Order: sequence, then structure tokens, then C-alpha cells
Amino acid sequence: MPRQSCGSQRLGLIKYVMSLMNGARLGIAAQSVGLEQEAYDQALSYAKDRAQFGKKIIEFPAVYDMLSRMKAKIDGSRTVFISNFATLIFTRPSKTSRANANLRLKSVRN
Repeated sequence: MPRQSCGSQRLGLIKYVMSLMNGARLGIAAQSVGLEQEAYDQALSYAKDRAQFGKKIIEFPAVYDMLSRMKAKIDGSRTVFISNFATLIFTRPSKTSRANANLRLKSVRN
């Protein structure tokens, strides 16, 4: 049986599978950033509402530092995701995929 190319760009099987996996990785990364953000929002809300020893726990240095580190890690994760997304999308030759990528990046940044 002769070797056949796969997909719309007629790639070999390994390249085709790897390109599919890149898309899946980006989807998982986007979900991870969303989960991180929701966890942070919940933790921040709890820290602002919960009182201990007569003051809100957000005022305790340990809690404030923990939330600050959490926020910094989320911002870093989001930056890496956007950078990888832009690299993957903007290296493709299609103009429509670039236009779609611009719309997607705008929605992720907001």
C-alpha cells in the first residue's frame, strides 16, 4: 500500500498527529488558566468575607502573600498561554486563521 498524506494540508501522519496535539494542548492550557482564575476569585472572595480575631483574614500578611503569589502565577500562566497561542496561530499561512486568532486573543485578554 503506498504512503498517503493526511489532513487538509496533506501532511505525513506524524506531522498531522502532532499538529492535532498542539491544538489539544492549547485547549487544555486555556482550561487550566480559567480554573486557576476561578480558584483565585473564590479564594479572594473568601478571604475578604472571613473574619478571624476581629479582622478580615485578607489583612493577615500570610494570607495576603499567598493570594499575591497566586495572582502572579495566574498572570504568568496566561502570558505563556497567549504567547504560545499567538506563535502557533500566526505561523500558519491562512489569513482567516489569523483574523480568528485576533478575535480569540481579544476575548482571552478581557
